[in-house]
Amino acid sequence: MRRARHLFAVLLVASLTACADPGSSPSTTAATGSETTTTAPSNLGGDGQPVQNPGEEYGHFPTPLAGNLELEDNGCWFLSLGGRLEIIVFPEGFTRGADGISMVDPAGNAYTSGQAIDALGGIVGAASMPGVPDGFWGNYIEFCAPTADVVVVVDALE
Repeated sequence: MRRARHLFAVLLVASLTACADPGSSPSTTAATGSETTTTAPSNLGGDGQPVQNPGEEYGHFPTPLAGNLELEDNGCWFLSLGGRLEIIVFPEGFTRGADGISMVDPAGNAYTSGQAIDALGGIVGAASMPGVPDGFWGNYIEFCAPTADVVVVVDALE
């Protein structure tokens, strides 16, 4: 009987997860022994970091870029270019700093809001980013700047 209740609980969680509203922020719950863990999916806007994903093509020709990094209150990163704030995608290998308010390159250099940068990258149409409209980049753009028409993809910071 106990095994049947456990199986019922697992099936109930699975069916609720499968029926969740795609516009919401569902989570997955898994019971293992005496522990229960909950994880949020990584394809929802605001949940991941704006970092190039391995194997993705971003369709731009790298050119020199210069601007100031801006971290908004909602956790989204932008680059100020020519008086406009544009969503920025950092190079592959960047992570969020332990302080929660910086981005750190693989060598351990931290980049913070307000910092001027020189970079090599390109401006890409938001609609042509991989996973638009329903993948990671589509959701990230919708969360950070729903009216954005371009995204700045940075290949290297100098």
